[in-house]
Order: sequence, then C-alpha cells, then structure tokens
Amino acid sequence: MKTPLTWEEGLDAVLAEMRAVMVERQNKYGPSNILQQGLLGVLTRVKDDKMERIGGALNGKVVRGRVVLDPITGFDAEDTFEDGCVDAANYIGPIMLMLHRGWWTLPRDYDGDGPVPEREARLARIAEVYPEAAAEARLAGLKENNP
Repeated sequence: MKTPLTWEEGLDAVLAEMRAVMVERQNKYGPSNILQQGLLGVLTRVKDDKMERIGGALNGKVVRGRVVLDPITGFDAEDTFEDGCVDAANYIGPIMLMLHRGWWTLPRDYDGDGPVPEREARLARIAEVYPEAAAEARLAGLKENNP
C-alpha cells in the first residue's frame, strides 16, 4: 500500500479499501443476510461482533491515570484490528444507510456470471466524480472485484 502524502489521499485509500471489502462481501454473501437482520440487527452485529474483534486486538495498561495501549503487533492482531475497523465502518455507514434508503437490493454491476453491460459506463461516471487519486483507487478496487 502506497503511503499517502495528504489527508485526502489517506481518506481516499481508506474509502477505496472499504468499498473493495463491501463489494467482495456482497459477492460472497449476497443481500439476504442484511435484509433478514434489518437496521436493529445490523447495529447489534456491529456492537456484538465487530467491536469485540477491534477490542480484542487492543491491550494496554493504566499509567498515571491514563490508558496506554500496547502496539498492535503480529499478523493476527493487525488483521483482526484492521478488518474489524473496516467491517464496523461499513456496517454503521454504507450498509445501514443503503438499507434505510431502500438501496440494498439495487442491481449489481457484477451478477456472478460476469460484468453487466452498464458496468463500463458506471466506471466512467466514477472517474468523473472522483478525479485523480480517488478515481484510480476506486477503479482499481472495482476492476479487482469485478473481473
């Protein structure tokens, strides 16, 4: 992963990663598990699963009345922490908003058998809306998850 040079580049990289994970998980699980849970179920899943994974990677001690966290080290701890953060952000942000707005079951760019014909037009629109680094990151994520 390239180290961002600006706050905006850092934000673009994180959002591109979140999007890639959402697309991959939607391909893997489909929309029904979220639809069955509803908004309260999604929020409960964040609280009971995603936040537990994040908390499980954090260790520390109280020093002079302040909590000092140990570095998050080791592949499992780092993977658990970062994956938990991305999952929690996706659940509490796009998933809940899309579910609330009735967008969760909109047609997919990728239908399991390959890209749908409108995909290239959507990729071009994304490039217009997210110029420069944002477009590159988003296009790379789309192409990676929608071969």
